[in-house]
Amino acid sequence: MQLFNDVDWGELDILIVDMPPGTSDVHLALTHRFVISGVLTVTTPGQTSVEDVRRGMEMFADLAVPALGIVENMAGISCRACGHEQLLFGEHGGAELEALTGVPLLARLPFQPTIAAYAEQGEPVVVADPDSPPAIMMHDVARALAQKLDQTLFQEAQAHE
Repeated sequence: MQLFNDVDWGELDILIVDMPPGTSDVHLALTHRFVISGVLTVTTPGQTSVEDVRRGMEMFADLAVPALGIVENMAGISCRACGHEQLLFGEHGGAELEALTGVPLLARLPFQPTIAAYAEQGEPVVVADPDSPPAIMMHDVARALAQKLDQTLFQEAQAHE
């Protein structure tokens, strides 16, 4: 609650909160205290992550929180020399979640060392190198998420008329 009570956010259009998977206590507390317009689910391709994330998605569905999309993170790493993609944590986890839940897979993001390097410097890649492939991927995810959020809010407004 400190994140919401002790920070002066000013006027916001969107606040995105990154919550790790777990026992769902924090998730439940937030849904009981705030109106949540939607959830973006992030998974890695491995089966353990897919199962954990699926349970979280079911919990939010039970609470009538709309699922906006799925992002598969660390989907692989590309060789700088030849471009071959090496899978790090399995494959197709995002596609599996999409098939299981009907929630659209918005992106498969490979592991990008430049994102980690900029993060270590305290600067998002979209600010540090806005025209780089990782920054463009992040912008694409943000646009897809904004579009899904607009659709969800429009559908909610239509339902209340």
